[in-house]
Amino acid sequence: MRRLIVSGLIYLFGIAIVLLLKPSVMFQEDGRWKEFGIGRDPSYFTYLPFWLFTVVWSVVAYIMVMLIEDSLYIPSDSIEFPRNTMRARKANAVEELTPGYYMLNQGATGRNGVPRYVYLGPEAPGLDE
Repeated sequence: MRRLIVSGLIYLFGIAIVLLLKPSVMFQEDGRWKEFGIGRDPSYFTYLPFWLFTVVWSVVAYIMVMLIEDSLYIPSDSIEFPRNTMRARKANAVEELTPGYYMLNQGATGRNGVPRYVYLGPEAPGLDE
């Protein structure tokens, strides 16, 4: 989304500059737009009318933003997948462990084939399963 916003701002900035400067390639002397036409009178026709410039400039602005993001190694936020919030909360939950040793028991697996940790210490940790 950030990429679209930045490229949209660059696009609008470029369009504003062209409308303020009114280059003779796109505009007549009285300020009106020239029509598209090759090989005709250059005072009324042009190879680069304003509408063609806007289409080309939109593509150029988007490609510029993509190249700048890639060259500066800015991570793109355009590809994001929705997360399951309950699963994320469970994964980020930290349980306080009692002093002692917790070892991974490779042979015994709990639910869903997940290896279990075994407590080795002076007292049982008092965790409910």
